[in-house]
This record gives sequence, C-alpha cells and structure tokens, in this order.
Amino acid sequence: MCKCFRRRSRCSYCPVVFRYDDDRSVKLLEELKHVTNPSLRAARFKSVVAIRFPDGSSSFTYGVLEGRIAFSQRGKLASGYSRIFELPSGLTIAENGLPTVEVNDHHSQALAMATERIREWIFAHEARGDSLD
Repeated sequence: MCKCFRRRSRCSYCPVVFRYDDDRSVKLLEELKHVTNPSLRAARFKSVVAIRFPDGSSSFTYGVLEGRIAFSQRGKLASGYSRIFELPSGLTIAENGLPTVEVNDHHSQALAMATERIREWIFAHEARGDSLD
C-alpha cells in the first residue's frame, strides 16, 4: 500500500514504488540480456482513458509511446522504467528529461483525445438543446 495515498496501491510519488519499478526494470533487463538485436527489443507504453457520459454512452481514447528496451539503465532524471525505455532518438526517458517527453507521451495523448471527446459530446448535446445538469 502506498504511504502517500492510502487509497491507492501505487503512485508516482512514493519512493517505495520507485524501488519496486527499479527492481522490475532490472529484472526485465536480466531477462533480455541475451536479446542483442535492437529491433527485437521493441516496446511501447500505452495508456487508455475510459469515459462514461451521463447519457450512458461511452468512449475510449488511447495514447502510445513507441521505443525499445535499452541494454542498461541510463539517466538520472527519473527512475524505474524511464531509465530503460529508449525513445526513437536513442535516449532513454531519464536521459531526455521528463518535460520533453511529457509533451507527446502516451498519457498526454490519451488525455488530449479524451478532452476532445468530452468537448464534442457537450457540444452535440448543447446543440440539441439537451440539459447538461
């Protein structure tokens, strides 16, 4: 259980979770140590946002960050998978810097599309004269 937010089992603020993700990323590197062909180390982060509208309809939006698993942990600007997830530029997220990556990361993409879907839903219902209360 996360010590920062007792309701959540994981969060990005808790050092315990960082150590856990670091352990998992080390395990992944160990499992892939014999895979020397970079194209066979392809990876992606994917985020999904589920939206349930008041009228009962629903929508899903997706965001994807393509890359590959590096051969070793690199970078000091982050921990966990950010140190082994290599972007197409050849830098890991931790080397590249989170603010640079966050502009086009999988979370931002999914949330931007979800925001647009919500706006479209509101606009369509307002145009029909539906009450949104």
